[in-house]
Amino acid sequence: LLRNRVSAQQARERKKVYVNDLEAKVKELEDKNSVLQEKISTLVNENTMLRK
Repeated sequence: LLRNRVSAQQARERKKVYVNDLEAKVKELEDKNSVLQEKISTLVNENTMLRK
C-alpha cells in the first residue's frame, strides 16, 4: 500500500513537471508568434508603400 502511494505521488509529480514544461513552451511560442506577427505587419506595410 505504501509503495503504491509513493508511486502515485511520483506519477503526480512527474505530471506536474510535464505540464509546467508544456505551459512554459506555450508561453515561449506565443511570445515568438507575437513578434513574428508584428514583423509580418511591418513587412506588409512596407510592401504596400513600395508598390505605390
